[in-house]
Amino acid sequence: LSGEEYLMGSCSDAQDKALMQAIAAEIRLHDNVHPVGVHHNSGQSMQFGGDVNIDVFAQQTCGSASTRSVDALHGVAQRGTWVYVMAECHPWHRDLLAQNNRDTLRQSAWATAMAGGYFLLYDAYERSTGPLPHDPSVELLRDLRTLTNFMNSTPFNTMSPRDDLALGGTRWVLANPTKGKYILYTNQSSATLSVRNLAPGDYALTWLDAVSGQRVVQIRNASQAPFAKPAGIGNEVALFLDGNGSTQPPPPPPPPPPTATLTLSLIDASKDTVVGALQDGDSISVTNTALSAYSVAAQGVPTGTKSVVFNLSGTATRNQTENVAPYSLFGDSQGNYAGAVPQSGSYTLRVRAFSATGGSGSVLADRTIRFNIVR
Repeated sequence: LSGEEYLMGSCSDAQDKALMQAIAAEIRLHDNVHPVGVHHNSGQSMQFGGDVNIDVFAQQTCGSASTRSVDALHGVAQRGTWVYVMAECHPWHRDLLAQNNRDTLRQSAWATAMAGGYFLLYDAYERSTGPLPHDPSVELLRDLRTLTNFMNSTPFNTMSPRDDLALGGTRWVLANPTKGKYILYTNQSSATLSVRNLAPGDYALTWLDAVSGQRVVQIRNASQAPFAKPAGIGNEVALFLDGNGSTQPPPPPPPPPPTATLTLSLIDASKDTVVGALQDGDSISVTNTALSAYSVAAQGVPTGTKSVVFNLSGTATRNQTENVAPYSLFGDSQGNYAGAVPQSGSYTLRVRAFSATGGSGSVLADRTIRFNIVR
């Protein structure tokens, strides 16, 4: 980021712009890989379109009542040749968080995504003062995960906003007509969705209930458009039309994860101590933590857990079923953790809590994280 709160008035607009461009040019001189962006204060439109060094626009809006709605947020999205990020929608998002207004927060995320942008929930995990509750609820985080997983199952990065193609009950459209790929969305009750000028042929339809996360996959011909919403899909719905994937339905999505969560901790097995929480994306520096042997423990398990199954893949692998706490990746003897010498590399760890011993019964919680070990 070459600038935060651009056009805040700390200097003249011309001086501020020159400064942002000079900083971006200096960053690009040393780093030709990572994107460089500028955060614009108070919903300013993108001021650096065409600058070869600035390719991310972090927009701040919702400073006025006229933009504090789902439709308005979608409408003010700054579409262009840059990467667009809804960086701050303040104070509207803060107030919605305080009210635990799950529906509007979820729909504002879809409003940004369907404008071709990325969504950032401002004022979350930031303050201990002000209206409470302040952090996102578990349900809201699940809504955002549902949106992310759906978009990642499509080539959304090859599509552009094309609301002008909306047909039937469709409100917003991302489209790549030459490839026969479309994402449609509505947050209103609608019996049918489609787009104008749909090319003839068969299409794979992937329906998503944005609230429950349920998906339904169908094969339909363009002549059947507008497409009827299947049973079980609610009033807030997204639809991916794939003209090139219609020869066979895509594989069914995995079932939604259980609502309970697991807390994972990195263990220094040589000292039988907890180093700290282990999160998705963490890098473990063996030099910094002086680990000679490590393990991972599931220390927060749902009520009723009778066994925990660990599946580690990557540079080293391990499959472990634990029937007695403490539940750990390499087992233990009366709380004395067994461990392994940390090997450099990338790892994926899946941990599941079961209602019966031996990894049987129903799954009470299911968590997968990825981490790196660096010596």
